[in-house]
Amino acid sequence: MLLQMKVVDVPVKDIKIKYRFRKPSDQKVDGLVESIKQCGLIHPINIDSSYHLISGFHRLLAHQKLNEDKIPCIVRQGDKRMSDLIQLDENIMVNSLNALDFGEHILHREKLMNELNLIYKRGDNRFTSGGAKLTIDDLAKSIGLSRRQYELRKQIATNLCQKAKDLFADSEYSDDLVNLSKLSTESDDIQVKVALRLASGATSGWKTAIFEAKLEDYYLKTTPKLDYKIKDRFGLPQSIMKFNDVSSDLKNIISIVNQDEDLRPVKGSTRFGITPIRLHQMNPDQCAFSIDYYTDPNQTILDPFGGRSTTAITSLYLQRKYIGFGIDKQANQKTREVIKKHLKVSDDNWNIIDGDGCDMDYLKDQSEIIDAVFTSPPYYSNAESYAGSESDERDLCNMNIEEFDSRIDVLFSNLKRLIKRSSYEDKVFHPVIFVLGTSRMGKHGIFDMTHTFQNMAKDHGFTFHDQLFVQLNNPFLCSSLQRNYRNRYVHKNYESQVVFLKY
Repeated sequence: MLLQMKVVDVPVKDIKIKYRFRKPSDQKVDGLVESIKQCGLIHPINIDSSYHLISGFHRLLAHQKLNEDKIPCIVRQGDKRMSDLIQLDENIMVNSLNALDFGEHILHREKLMNELNLIYKRGDNRFTSGGAKLTIDDLAKSIGLSRRQYELRKQIATNLCQKAKDLFADSEYSDDLVNLSKLSTESDDIQVKVALRLASGATSGWKTAIFEAKLEDYYLKTTPKLDYKIKDRFGLPQSIMKFNDVSSDLKNIISIVNQDEDLRPVKGSTRFGITPIRLHQMNPDQCAFSIDYYTDPNQTILDPFGGRSTTAITSLYLQRKYIGFGIDKQANQKTREVIKKHLKVSDDNWNIIDGDGCDMDYLKDQSEIIDAVFTSPPYYSNAESYAGSESDERDLCNMNIEEFDSRIDVLFSNLKRLIKRSSYEDKVFHPVIFVLGTSRMGKHGIFDMTHTFQNMAKDHGFTFHDQLFVQLNNPFLCSSLQRNYRNRYVHKNYESQVVFLKY
């Protein structure tokens, strides 16, 4: 089994190159070129009887680069596996291998030696016929390593998945023995996530990369309904949030309705200089976050106060179904036109109804057909008015507080009938979500819609499930700082978003 050998000059062109255990180094080839020019070839290359290269790949490439006709070769006669062992040993002892490549060489070397029955196995007599067999300690010592160093490199090669190896290849991380060995104990998914973060430069440092990968993996496995892009787009969902007023396809579509001159809303008769102050409009990103976070695609969303289209367009844009009510027929029609022109959705997936959103007569014979409610009702007592609705007795804006509360009570009665039941045990949730604010009534103080809605929801058997405070992007145009200071109250720049469930 041992190789017989002799040294001969062999034509360079006749040497055959098959699989190599490592890639050649251009820098090393160039160094050998200069050395051969000055001193000639000191160590012959190794080939088998068929002129297949065993070891000396860099030396052969240097001769090719020098256009040499022949190269000194040790021709070895014997088992092909012994030839491969020679190649591996030369790479290990002569070439500078990183931790990844070193581990791969150890693994291949041990496999070949097992096939050749050179390694001691449990039950063997080390000194039976065939000569003494090698232990793992012997294998480690033969290449200048301790048993632990040997095992760590072998562990990396064995347990690190191929995709992670490919990502680390030729990078600064490929020679980090300690951290590669730690990573090799993690699952393949974690390994790839860490490798992607480090190799791309998205994360600096092993500790941070592993933490982030495990956190992402945890969220993906424990909250399968949460599309992780929610965090990437909106930040961590938490009790106080601010949504950026940024341009987007969604916002651009919604603005077609809201910027229509015939539908321009104003806050009563309030003006800044000679310019009417625009009615506050919900940020499309706030609506998008809420629908994306609290509902699933293809679920039906109800909006009793459709207003100027934000919920309607956002719901359909995010592949939900939509039912909306509104008393402003002109605004409803404009919304229908925009949906048909700019959104590729089936007419079966949406319906905008000209009618009162508290009574909802259109759905009076239905029950538990709605997956979620998302709406922003008008404010109290002429805080806002909408073009075309000033004389409509159904407009909540025109009602006093007692009348307003009476209509909201009717609304909750209908929502209790229409919304599907939630199940905390089965993690099935059908939210009723209101975006609410407060109104200042001079010496009467603050009338907090959130407080009113919580009480009514409880009276109708709903559970107060969640609350989100939204920091508004509104400027100080709507507020007189001198007036605020005289009355000793601060500028209001938030809304409250409350979530109720029916169990």
